[in-house]
Amino acid sequence: MYTTDTTTFINGWHKLYVPETFPDFWVWIKELFDEGKLLAIRNVREELERHDDGLLKWCKENKIPFVPVSESIEALAADIRKTHPKLLKKARVDTEADPYIIAHAIEGDLIVITEEQPGKVRIPAVCKYYQVECINLREFMLRERVKFFRR
Repeated sequence: MYTTDTTTFINGWHKLYVPETFPDFWVWIKELFDEGKLLAIRNVREELERHDDGLLKWCKENKIPFVPVSESIEALAADIRKTHPKLLKKARVDTEADPYIIAHAIEGDLIVITEEQPGKVRIPAVCKYYQVECINLREFMLRERVKFFRR
């Protein structure tokens, strides 16, 4: 199973798989959420609310479930923030969910999907520190063997 970060949603929606061009991609994503194979922590939704665009509307219309933050996830996220304080950068509004995404992955033995690039103190580097598998959207699609065909 997988947990996704906010950049995966945003980059997918606005750059990689624009819904007007790739509607089947978003049908597939909804199916994965419905099956419980793809998860997202509640903090991701909170970050999406700051953007308040068509993506948030899509999440609401498709009843995308966002996992509540448990006490154990909160404790793990606090440890991650303490161990990796540079993960939270004031200049980036999409970082507040990062420790929760990683904590969610640790607690649920999940694979993190992110479009963040390795290096510096970003999700991939912190996942590596905690021995959490971290992949990008392309790798996720390859692993799931998804294919979209032109109609």
